[in-house]
Amino acid sequence: MEEDVELNKQQFTLLQMMYTSDIDADMATKILRVPREELEKIVNELIQCEMLRALDEDEIELTEKAIRYIAKQMKKNLGEL
Repeated sequence: MEEDVELNKQQFTLLQMMYTSDIDADMATKILRVPREELEKIVNELIQCEMLRALDEDEIELTEKAIRYIAKQMKKNLGEL
């Protein structure tokens, strides 16, 4: 059984953006309104909690854990409507 992960708004927003579209770092910094250094911190935190995986120096991808988390949150939010 997976432990529940608590993400802050910026972390969740980044995961959602990656889930719905192919984004680059420049686009992510603009949407999140954070400098590049802050984006790198967010990405590193998400790698630590196994929500992102580094493919190489410049490319990351969502993990299965992240995809399940996003789907769960979307279902939860739909239930609140």
